[in-house]
Amino acid sequence: MDQEKRVVLDTNTLVSAFGWRRPPHEVLRRCVEGRLQLCLSQEILNELSRVLHYPKFGLSEVQIAELLTQVAEIGRIVDVPLKLRIFSNLVETSWVC
Repeated sequence: MDQEKRVVLDTNTLVSAFGWRRPPHEVLRRCVEGRLQLCLSQEILNELSRVLHYPKFGLSEVQIAELLTQVAEIGRIVDVPLKLRIFSNLVETSWVC
């Protein structure tokens, strides 16, 4: 039995997937194609909205709304009942589960 391959992309990875043709873009493309299932939480969408509003991106409200809608349509929003805070004193750590 084939199991659906799921992926969680953090905000930095999602932003990179929009702007550059690098590995994050390839992962998001596979999600669009249905080869991977993008799993999102409401917290990820909220943070993505906040980050896309940074002046350095120069996005209009309409562009931000379109990007958020597209991400939400590509992915599946899941409830995250347990909140973990993991810190590293050297660098931000990314976790793949």
